[in-house]
Amino acid sequence: MLNTPLLCALAATTLPAYSLPQFGLGPATASRVMAATGTAPTETLGTARSPASDRADADDVVQTRSMPWLLIVSGLGGEPFYSELFRRRAHNLIDIALDRLGYQADRVRYLAEPRPDAERETAAERAQGISTRAQVLQSIEALAQESGDEDRIVMVFIGHGTAQPGADGVARFNLPGPDLEPSDLGRALEAFGDKRVAVIVTSAASATFASALAAPNRVVITATASIAETESTRFADHFIKALAEDSTDLDKDGRVSLLEVYRQTDLGVASSYESDGRIRTEHAQLEDDGDGQARVGYVDDSTASTPQTGDGRLAARFHLDAQAAPSGALSAEQRRERLRLQLEARRLVDDIERLKRIRHTFSGDGYRARLQDLLVELALNRRTFKELEQP
Repeated sequence: MLNTPLLCALAATTLPAYSLPQFGLGPATASRVMAATGTAPTETLGTARSPASDRADADDVVQTRSMPWLLIVSGLGGEPFYSELFRRRAHNLIDIALDRLGYQADRVRYLAEPRPDAERETAAERAQGISTRAQVLQSIEALAQESGDEDRIVMVFIGHGTAQPGADGVARFNLPGPDLEPSDLGRALEAFGDKRVAVIVTSAASATFASALAAPNRVVITATASIAETESTRFADHFIKALAEDSTDLDKDGRVSLLEVYRQTDLGVASSYESDGRIRTEHAQLEDDGDGQARVGYVDDSTASTPQTGDGRLAARFHLDAQAAPSGALSAEQRRERLRLQLEARRLVDDIERLKRIRHTFSGDGYRARLQDLLVELALNRRTFKELEQP
């Protein structure tokens, strides 16, 4: 696990305290980092953000006739790197839902795998439950009972996916214990009846979820269009980025539709592979007309206006925002800045974790120099965050 004495609370992330010697940074380098940031070596990570901690803010949210619900399922990581990565993605979604989209805290549900160091500040403690198949299905059943007929229900699955080989292969979303299959999820979704439901599966080999879950008033998005696309996906990161950016609102109506987010996500994924000079190993698809035949890629290459026929019509009308801004101690501008800092901080942590995995490829002081740059940037981010939070 990473440790550092440089950082204060990294909101909505699950990281133990850092220790520079574990990165191979000596006292001299550590002193330079602390001098650059004005951070004392005794600072430790504080309490992370959770839906429950924002319940007071949510009480001030203006009620509307149709309110959204959000269920986030963080799946089995398989190794610490991915477990922490999935949690950070989930926490980004929670922050965006609360600070940008205006969700009520008690309408955001979060399930995650347990951690071995559960006695510390962990994602499992902040989640409402463990992401086993049984608890996922129970949470979906509870949402069906609690949500109103006019409400919108959004479910996002973040994690690994696998599939049986062959033309008739079945996709699986990897969970602690038995995995979740499309048939499991399909049966659970029947409880919603005609309610508007969106299911976003960000894992590899997720294609068959689209055809299996297709139904009226339902939008299904998967990160891959084939179960043969088994590489770890980039979809979740670009989905989160699209939710957080003003540019996603293509028609400038002040709201964000699922179609707009899907289009920006797909374009972002494509651009990232092109920038890296790599062959694209994932192609997202969207199904929302109930015929089980998903459309691969974004629906329109210039705008996110409502398509006349086929997939995309429901997604264009499925707004992800609550059409209500939370009020409280922070202004709308301050909330936006807080969200930006949170997302940036988690991106920097992602970069640090990835840097550790390729440490062996560096020669000389290249690793230490790059790590020092990232730690300074992260510490400065956290200092700015603390200043924003102070009354």
